[in-house]
Amino acid sequence: LLNSYGEIQYFKWYWDDHNNKGWSLIWSAPRDQCSVYNFCGNFGSCNSKNRLAMCKCLPGFKPSSPDNWNYGDFSRGCTRKSPTCTERDMFLNLRMMKVRNPDSQF
Repeated sequence: LLNSYGEIQYFKWYWDDHNNKGWSLIWSAPRDQCSVYNFCGNFGSCNSKNRLAMCKCLPGFKPSSPDNWNYGDFSRGCTRKSPTCTERDMFLNLRMMKVRNPDSQF
């Protein structure tokens, strides 16, 4: 089943010895909001273990739309705090990050 929230759900019909029957959810995807591609928007990171502040901006970035961000809409992501590149810009080694593989196909 593909429901109205965009979740794919796999159900199994059961019928037990006590004459109980119905549908049982076996599997669904995505597992959590962080599994949704780009849930926190561009330059945002997602932590499903932090329910109060699931999304945050990467270092050097701020929410593109703070009002939306405060209401839980992270779709506009983050923008640079400084508008232009400087000599102090560098790549950061971010651990425990999962990024999309653009070459993989489902």
